[in-house]
Amino acid sequence: MRNLLRHIGSFWISRFGSPVRDEVTGELLGRAIILVWRGRIHVIGFTGGMPLKPVFRTQDRVRYWRQSLGFTRPEQPDFPRKLPD
Repeated sequence: MRNLLRHIGSFWISRFGSPVRDEVTGELLGRAIILVWRGRIHVIGFTGGMPLKPVFRTQDRVRYWRQSLGFTRPEQPDFPRKLPD
């Protein structure tokens, strides 16, 4: 029953969810339903396999009372991996 509901939910999200684009490259990352409620952002049913990193979008005018959010992929760490001796 649980798998059936998950399958139906993923179908609806892939059909009617908003496209999530990378703010840096403009690449389509996946689809999701994005809800803003009580000051929190809820990303429901993201179809992409990677994690998302929220970033502020650039604006033409500076508005401190309203900021637009976008998403991007997190960068890989640029430090070398050191194994313990």
